[in-house]
Amino acid sequence: MSNKLLPSDKLKEAYPKINDMIDRIDNLVGQTDKLKEAYPKINDRIDNLVGQTDKLKEAYPKINDRIDNLVGQTGDSNTEIVDARYSSVKSKTFTVLKDRLDEAETDTQSLDTRTTDLENRLDTVEKTTITISDRIHHIANTIYGQVSVELSGVTRTNLVKSSNSGVKSTVSTRLKVVGKNLVRNGNGEEGLNYWYDTVNATGTWDTNEKAFKVVSAANANVVSDLFKISPSKQYTISAKVKSDGVNDSFVAVQWYDKAGNFISSTQGNKVTSTTYATSTNLATPPKNAVIAKISLFNVNAHTAYFKEVQLEEGTTATEYEPYKESVAYITLPEGVDGLHSLPNGVKDKVSDDGELIKRTKKRNDIHLQTAWSVDLELTNTIRFSKNISADATTLISRSGILQIGDVIFNFNDNTINKDEELFDIYDDIIYIRVNKSRLSTLDSAGLEAWLQAQGSSALIYQLQTPKYYELVGVEDLYTFDGETTVIIEPAIKFEAIADSNGQIAIPNPELPIDFIESVKEKIVDGDSISYIDASYSQVDDTTIGGLTYGKKYRIVYHYPAELTTGPIIEATYEINTAATIVGLLDVQRRLEKELGSVWVTLLPLADKELQMYAISTIPDTSTATTQELGDKINELINVWK
Repeated sequence: MSNKLLPSDKLKEAYPKINDMIDRIDNLVGQTDKLKEAYPKINDRIDNLVGQTDKLKEAYPKINDRIDNLVGQTGDSNTEIVDARYSSVKSKTFTVLKDRLDEAETDTQSLDTRTTDLENRLDTVEKTTITISDRIHHIANTIYGQVSVELSGVTRTNLVKSSNSGVKSTVSTRLKVVGKNLVRNGNGEEGLNYWYDTVNATGTWDTNEKAFKVVSAANANVVSDLFKISPSKQYTISAKVKSDGVNDSFVAVQWYDKAGNFISSTQGNKVTSTTYATSTNLATPPKNAVIAKISLFNVNAHTAYFKEVQLEEGTTATEYEPYKESVAYITLPEGVDGLHSLPNGVKDKVSDDGELIKRTKKRNDIHLQTAWSVDLELTNTIRFSKNISADATTLISRSGILQIGDVIFNFNDNTINKDEELFDIYDDIIYIRVNKSRLSTLDSAGLEAWLQAQGSSALIYQLQTPKYYELVGVEDLYTFDGETTVIIEPAIKFEAIADSNGQIAIPNPELPIDFIESVKEKIVDGDSISYIDASYSQVDDTTIGGLTYGKKYRIVYHYPAELTTGPIIEATYEINTAATIVGLLDVQRRLEKELGSVWVTLLPLADKELQMYAISTIPDTSTATTQELGDKINELINVWK
């Protein structure tokens, strides 16, 4: 039955239709109110639409026909008002269409300016400097070239109680710069190195296939070496795989926590075919994952082939690249207690040319336990003082960190009035303000009893005159074409001669062995020096055994990461400005598409508004007939139908 009123309708037939129309009018009024609320100035915008059209035509020539036929265009449904406010590109809902349009135009104009500037340097290579404070950092659009690095120490005091007390700083560190592919020897470039058999699976390099051949006796895999990953990044795993036509094979990445415990794995798609196909998947690490290894997996007993194994940052598998790296070891010389930083901004630094600039010093057990005097008491704390000229003759006052047991006293030059746990040094006098709740008696005897109970103490302070050291064996670092990852690791490299027991002790027992990465025998033949893998055993956390007496070895080992802090690195390197421009142009194209979609949605809405204003109103004094009222209602409904 038609909902329109007809001249022939009787009252009983017209009555339900009128009620229905009233309901629809109420609904329409509500919609109109919302429209007016959302677009209070749409009338002014429509009046200025012709003026805006010229600018619009310059940016969007394909929309000319839409503008020329403005009146003839209509929308499809009421929901388009809401849809028009939402940007799928930015995943953002705007209050009104004008806000969406203005933001898109602003973004485009900004990109126009940046793109013009970059186009002027399209064929050039530019140097840029970044600050790296995380242990794994990804850099895009790099080219092959040397990296200039300045490393600054970091001291942290907000630590829980531990064997190395409540303060730690940066110690000997390895900087590794890796290319796009994080998988070492992913295509047999180094034979079978860095790949390992597991129970029920063996791997060999097949020279005919130019691929890893994995033979399994059951569900089993061959795995890669462990390598560092960042849990905050997304990666993509990929490999070319050929199976036997019956059983599945695939590549996977296995995730591990910092203790080396397996967490989970991410599998690529399964391959059964007897021709090479890609096994790939987006690989998102669990939040507690810090290391990973690659698995070449066979389902059931069969033979499969794997090549071009790659794990890269990003959400898309790209063309295979061999693993590339450059490495520099920052090994602190004997007598250097670490790379510290102080609250006043003073830091120990290692320059690009391998020079260590030591501006601070750490003194352990500086005889704080006796000879204190009560100096000044406040409500919650007591200030004590002591002469320490015999212990800190090179001290600069007005700076430092004091650690007593696991309690940290930060420097402050207002220990007189501040009722907090602080310390200050002035004219060879150290002042510490201690909470009364720590003391058995509120006098020097109470302080000295507490100090005795704490045991160790340490003071990090600024030197009057910096000291300079030339670090040995700091290699140059290089970025690689396309993508580069910077990895900061708690690793040490050193060379030593095995003793009569066939053993070598690590040079710094305060940084014990967490795991041994490699032991290589040093071979000297005239002017030629080479290193070959050597068999060894780990005696304890400071000693490597199973070596040959009198032979010299190069050893790389990792110490527990909790014994150091990540340094701050200022890295200067060359970037590919052309690649940067390509990325920006892609963003600009998406913004232009977004801006166009705003107008495509706005124009039908503007047309609806014009049609609404074209409908004449019924005067309050009108004696309109049912037919006239029905026609007016239908006219309103047809605008938004």
